[in-house]
Amino acid sequence: MPAPLVTVIIPVFDVRPWLAECVASVRRQTIGTDNIEVIAVDDRSRDGSWEELERLAADFPELRVHRLPENSGGPGGPRNFGLDRAKGTYVFFLDADDYLGDEALERMVAMAERASSDVLLGRMATPPGHRDRAPKSMFGRSADKVDLYKSNVFNSLGPWKLFRREMIERHGIRFPEGVARREDGPFTSRCYLNAEVISILADYDCYYLRTRPDGSNATSQRPDYPALHAVAADLVAIVADHVPPGPKRDHLMARHVRTAVLTLFSAYWARELTPAEKRETFELARAVLKDCLTDGVLAKLDPRRRLMSHLIAEGEFEAFQEALPDLLKTESPAAVVDGERVYRPLNFFRDETLRVPDSVYDLTDRLAVEHRLTSLAWSERGLTIGFEAVLPDLSDRPQTVSVIVRARDGKTGHHVEATPAGGGTSFEAFVDVSKAAGGKALADGLWDLSVSISAEGVRRERRLGARRAESVETAADSHEVRRPGGSVVATTFFSKHGNLGLDLGERVHSSYPSPRLVSLRSTTTSLRVVADYPPPKDARRTEAAIVLARGSARLTMPTAVTVESGAFRLTASLSLPILRVRPGAWEVRAEVRIGDLRREVAVVNQKGRPVQLRVLPRLTKLLAKLRR
Repeated sequence: MPAPLVTVIIPVFDVRPWLAECVASVRRQTIGTDNIEVIAVDDRSRDGSWEELERLAADFPELRVHRLPENSGGPGGPRNFGLDRAKGTYVFFLDADDYLGDEALERMVAMAERASSDVLLGRMATPPGHRDRAPKSMFGRSADKVDLYKSNVFNSLGPWKLFRREMIERHGIRFPEGVARREDGPFTSRCYLNAEVISILADYDCYYLRTRPDGSNATSQRPDYPALHAVAADLVAIVADHVPPGPKRDHLMARHVRTAVLTLFSAYWARELTPAEKRETFELARAVLKDCLTDGVLAKLDPRRRLMSHLIAEGEFEAFQEALPDLLKTESPAAVVDGERVYRPLNFFRDETLRVPDSVYDLTDRLAVEHRLTSLAWSERGLTIGFEAVLPDLSDRPQTVSVIVRARDGKTGHHVEATPAGGGTSFEAFVDVSKAAGGKALADGLWDLSVSISAEGVRRERRLGARRAESVETAADSHEVRRPGGSVVATTFFSKHGNLGLDLGERVHSSYPSPRLVSLRSTTTSLRVVADYPPPKDARRTEAAIVLARGSARLTMPTAVTVESGAFRLTASLSLPILRVRPGAWEVRAEVRIGDLRREVAVVNQKGRPVQLRVLPRLTKLLAKLRR
């Protein structure tokens, strides 16, 4: 019997109300149950989950059920038990209180096979009526291969992913056992760091992450602080073992400081722990930070987390306890501008006793820019851009807003003044193609459009477009606009990242469709080309002629233009031989003039490929005889 494509491993402990739906979601997989094996491992449940598993297995041959001899203390034990028995090319870990989208495994396996993925993250979602815990920052778009150090995938250390089993076994990766919470972090970290290809499937909800109504998820229970600090120390050690010091290590370590260490210091910690327990957990955290807190890591933290980390690392226990209630608040004190730097004046800011460095409070490089594109409107002179923009941390100060039209190479940028539109944070900017370059016309080429916003000498620039109103059309939109010396075709478009761009002169986006070849007949004495060309959307005068092109050489063929079936029919004839038609490949093109715009475009065949005419050398011999 062939090995299954996927082994789905389900750890089970006191989950009877959700177990049937979980298993049913696996059974519904469109990949087919013959491509799946399911291993469910009961960790000595007390609510009848084991009996429910046995009932489900009786009607589901691909479901293999096992029961551990005694409770292992966490989901790591059951997952390892399943891994030891898995036969699939891939393994997927599914918690028994969650469920899969029907096409999840089919889509993920197809992508993993195409991309040779070692780890594949499928988009996660939250069922209606549940608290949203699904990670989102890494699911902006699908990608066959992402960079661990440039993407957000390391923010998701949950095990609900597709893993290549051979990679897991080759590196001997297993879950920590006897740990009730965050045991998945060390396993997933090791997989990420040993993977050659990490992929993201972002166009389908693969996994539904449920919050139990009774709050009995492991993450809702009282924290075991010593165990959690041990996991944090393990996470830090794994990164240190795999990644040398530098920006890449700092990128990963910053995640562990934020989510594995600092999240333990919550209102619960402040309210429920005894003074001795607080001191113990503080010192455990200090030991972890000692091994990972560099200037590079601090720079990746916001001022609140930076201050918490600094006080812990410096052993300032009393100051930490004093500051924590304020640092846990959602409100922030108003920012302070000092020269070209912006600071968040949190506890002990410029306090003479503790002397916390200003860099801990520095907000300058993290200043947020809230912006949204709201409208695009063309006129005969240019483009009117409607948008919203504000520096929220400096919202109590006057702010100056403009649009920057910047050449794609980044070397040339022109400011276009923005004016308030409707009050608040709404603005309009008119990009006059004839004057936007410091009073001169913008040159042909690709231009990026950004918003620039400044307050008290502090300026920030962000690309426009990725955040936009639903009413903004994202399809490329071409228009003829006037500038000195004639008109030009200007096209607004959005990049693959959603950013707004402007194409002047059709460098990439052509408003001229390609003529479609109808017939081409060639003899030793004549050449006849017939092509159809769609008329422009407006009533501008249109002229066209068939052209033979080879390098810089051009030969315009006498062309008759008629209208047939709503299209311009171009019929061009040429008597041969012609001395200027040299042997080799000649492109068949059309010179099209619409209004005062003139363009040369390729004639294409029915498959959309450019048409070429090959002139054979024997014609050259014939021409030579005629010349003699």
